[in-house]
Amino acid sequence: MCEQIKEKLYYKGKQYDMGRTRDCYPLNQYLEKRNDVKFVWQSTSCYNGYIATWAIENNKLLLIELKGYIDGRKEVNLNYVFPNQTKVFANWFTGEIKIPIGVVFGRMDISAKDLFLKFENGIFVSEKEIDNRNSDEYKLYSKIQLKTPYEIFAEKNKGERINNNGEPTYNLPF
Repeated sequence: MCEQIKEKLYYKGKQYDMGRTRDCYPLNQYLEKRNDVKFVWQSTSCYNGYIATWAIENNKLLLIELKGYIDGRKEVNLNYVFPNQTKVFANWFTGEIKIPIGVVFGRMDISAKDLFLKFENGIFVSEKEIDNRNSDEYKLYSKIQLKTPYEIFAEKNKGERINNNGEPTYNLPF
């Protein structure tokens, strides 16, 4: 299975990649109720057939961008699902959005920390952060995971700043 493209979320002035599980993607709850909207996957890195971008503004979850593909591999945008709207309040979504923080170990979606944002009918309710670094699962994958170019570069340049995704905050030499 190919690694999936992650949806984006703007929260507290920062852009985050959302967790990879389908349960974390708010639009799926909406699409389950619509028989007239069918996305098809364009590549093995996007089985949903779409990529959504989200924002939390005034404690509301908003869909702010959508790129997807429909039958015949035709590219569509937000207007396909929500005509004449530029932002859509996700009042259908109740659940949690997972934001992995730190280095994420491949398809397992195991990260140093996870931030969970809870919503009820599209309204932000709470957040909780879980530190996974002491879990057996994290310890196991951190030992066997192949290092990314970012990690190798960061190890060679100890003390340099690393962002929330585990990447250096400056341009890499490759």
